Amino acid sequence: MINMELVLQKEEVESAKWLSLKEIIQLINNGLFLENHAEEVFRMINIFKERGVSLD
Repeated sequence: MINMELVLQKEEVESAKWLSLKEIIQLINNGLFLENHAEEVFRMINIFKERGVSLD
């Protein structure tokens, strides 16, 4: 497991929560994710797959 510290800018973020990859893809498919952010998600998925990282 990766230990990450998340720092949110109070003025820029209304709320945040961790989602599974499956949940993120559901949001993308339902048009509830910004297009450029969706592209970045898929770019990261490809990088992980190339490095042999399991995303299940």
